[in-house]
Amino acid sequence: MNSLTKAYLLPENEALKVLIVDDDEDIAESLAAILEMQDENYEIKTAHSVNSAKLVAQEFRPDVALLDIKLGQDSGLDLLDWLKSDVKNIYCIMMTAFREADYAVDAVKKGANDYLHKPIKTENIFSAVSRASEHQHWLREKNASDKRFRAVFQQTFQWLLLADKNGVLLEANKQALDFKSLLLSDVVGVELVEAAWWEQDVELKNTVKSMLDTAKQGGFTRQELKISDANNSAMIFDMSVKPIPDADGATDLIVVECRDITDRKNAELEIIKLNDSLELKVKERTKDLISAKLIAEHASKAKSEFLSRMSHELRTPMNAILGFSQLIQLSAEELSDDIVVSVDEISKAGHHLMELINEMLDLARIEAGKLDVEMTRLDISKVLNDCLGMIAQTAEYKTISVNNNFSFASLFVKADALRLKQVMLNIFSNAIKYNKPGGSIIIDADLRDQRIKISVKDTGVGLRADQLNKVFKPFERLNVDPAIEGAGIGLVISKKLIELMNGEIGLISEYGVGSEFWIELDLAD
Repeated sequence: MNSLTKAYLLPENEALKVLIVDDDEDIAESLAAILEMQDENYEIKTAHSVNSAKLVAQEFRPDVALLDIKLGQDSGLDLLDWLKSDVKNIYCIMMTAFREADYAVDAVKKGANDYLHKPIKTENIFSAVSRASEHQHWLREKNASDKRFRAVFQQTFQWLLLADKNGVLLEANKQALDFKSLLLSDVVGVELVEAAWWEQDVELKNTVKSMLDTAKQGGFTRQELKISDANNSAMIFDMSVKPIPDADGATDLIVVECRDITDRKNAELEIIKLNDSLELKVKERTKDLISAKLIAEHASKAKSEFLSRMSHELRTPMNAILGFSQLIQLSAEELSDDIVVSVDEISKAGHHLMELINEMLDLARIEAGKLDVEMTRLDISKVLNDCLGMIAQTAEYKTISVNNNFSFASLFVKADALRLKQVMLNIFSNAIKYNKPGGSIIIDADLRDQRIKISVKDTGVGLRADQLNKVFKPFERLNVDPAIEGAGIGLVISKKLIELMNGEIGLISEYGVGSEFWIELDLAD
């Protein structure tokens, strides 16, 4: 098997289902034998007529179909049409000995994804099946991503509305719909300005229009607005309208968030009333000054506590999601398998998002200059061994060997213990995540000019020359493997932490061979 084919195989426990349809049994069986010899992750069925192919497809539900255009007296194009309508997301590769372009055009019109001429060369069928596997892999990742987005979109406690660049609504979550007892069909396709939440309030509608116009031009706006619910009770909302730009910087989507701050505003009004009352009492009765001061201090403390709680709003909803998912997991024996799987996905997505939030907060603190490092004298060998112990189980699970060639005993460096471990764990984790099954990691070290250079080399896919200058830029995933989760800021944080410790970090990589990350630190006296 060539490297292109292997790069896009589905997970090991999920075989790629291939249906081969050719009226010549020898050709069908020969193609099946070629694929079966290459990889055990192909589950292959053959058929030799339109009717038999339909029967097999209805039970087998293939991911990929290789179809001969001429099937005896029948047409493979008719079978193609049927497969596209009956088998969801199937990838169809047409095969024919005819060289006329009209056949290819007809096949494409009916939904063919690829086209092979007979006699079919071995490398051509490998390439075609590789493209099919890549396509199916992408579909699975897209479906999983959509599912994670839908879970977060619906679970938040605030309103979320999504509109296109012209302000036409595409989505609304349950919180927003329930506020006015609406159905999703009541708002999708409606212009945001004309939506049911404010259609009867001219002043409110004008405000929304102004915020929307700003977003269309790429600007962000945020205001406090009064919006009436289905019972005509006025509620106070903190509403923001944010543009999401496309690759060229133009507004592509518009996100509207509304957070109910009625209780907070009522509390603020109560505080204002209390302060007014206190001021009046001071003027009327100076003898009550001490008592009034105590009450005011109490009110100020309540306000400070309230603002402190508000500062944690980012983590609070996510902790609630994780907590409830864990409670449900404790009752897994009482739930159906589908529900258990769904709850596991919620928990997995929640933990992933919490990691992203923590990474973002780390990056924000560094950018703001509020993250300090505590430089101490560290035994670098002990730090490396501690980190290797933490990733050993993951490496073993992925059948990746770890070769530690660090031979300097009792060698000390100047660094922050916690942050150095954070950097090394990130480098080790990447070396595992982007490695191939059965690959290896090699750790080496070199002393030079009162500094030590530690390198971590892997046997992964590596990077192209045009990707190297993007590695340490925020949110650059480089499309190495879309199946691997991450926000693309781990290495950015690592670089900034190493620089705070007066060190350096770098990368050497060769596409198709692997990557080598290295760090340099000052030796301690």
